[in-house]
Amino acid sequence: MDFNLFERLTTMQEVSEFLKANYELSDTVRIVTDYTTKANGKLAPKGKGSHYKVQELLEKLAMASSVGEVIKGLHPEAGAWIGANPSTGSKDEDVTAYRSILVEADDIPLEKQKELLLLFPPVYTTIVDSGKRSLHALIPISNVTNKDEYKAMYDALYDGFRAKGFPMDKANGNPSRLTRLPGVQRGDRVQHLLFKNSLKTSLIYR
Repeated sequence: MDFNLFERLTTMQEVSEFLKANYELSDTVRIVTDYTTKANGKLAPKGKGSHYKVQELLEKLAMASSVGEVIKGLHPEAGAWIGANPSTGSKDEDVTAYRSILVEADDIPLEKQKELLLLFPPVYTTIVDSGKRSLHALIPISNVTNKDEYKAMYDALYDGFRAKGFPMDKANGNPSRLTRLPGVQRGDRVQHLLFKNSLKTSLIYR
């Protein structure tokens, strides 16, 4: 698995490739750029964010010279977040399609995360470097029609990843969960798109 896709892309292309891999052109996505500082010093997403049509984003990114021309309000110290699933709001009830599950673990080194992710078949659509301590891998799913089915899929993946030594974060099991958006600055690093799967596969809920 190639973890260096970003080296062949501009930051605008990183965003575009991520969008094309995880959403449909007609989807609306939630992007959050505002942040708050927690007591432990960690920067966390704040507010409902802004909503964009995927097709419009792609068209604008193709013409832009920077991601900030298209996605407004970026804060280089905090990076940016995007909904793992298309949504017209900020709550689970606002999710319009159940497309992806976020796999993340930030309590082991990055290189160990890469090593463990390679133990699984290449089911990920994308893997993004968060710019700090973790990788954000999105796994495509299909035939999921409600929140309960989504949770069942998440729990099954959680158990599977944990069984192979990957300490998957239990807190990421809701469909409105945010993930890191590639192609934007976060502190002294960039949230890079490391991997995009060219295969159109998904885990099917039965």
